[in-house]
Amino acid sequence: MEAAAPLLMERMRSVRARDLVNFLFAWAMNKANEDMWLMLAFNDRIRYLLFEGKMDLEPKDVRTLKWAIAELQIGDDDVRRKLAELNAHDASPEELEEGETEGDEKGAEKEEEKEEK
Repeated sequence: MEAAAPLLMERMRSVRARDLVNFLFAWAMNKANEDMWLMLAFNDRIRYLLFEGKMDLEPKDVRTLKWAIAELQIGDDDVRRKLAELNAHDASPEELEEGETEGDEKGAEKEEEKEEK
């Protein structure tokens, strides 16, 4: 991981969303968050992709990204909120029924009311 960090730092500005998720997952699995400069670069890239609307991810990738961010202790409340919005927006009907996204309790209650009628 340490050997890859300089090359990744050099190319961070061109890393796409899905690749970023994979890098973050790998770093989180290895508990490799000692390089503060790399963590800041990851954080900046996440923020840029999220707030510029370039984070085109599947719900599974959003969950992986949320986990990696928590493990690496990067991101802030704005990033977490934006990821929750992405997760809720991209969730499949099955995920909404299972309650895997935030703020979907009202939707589940309405669905139950329809079934009762």
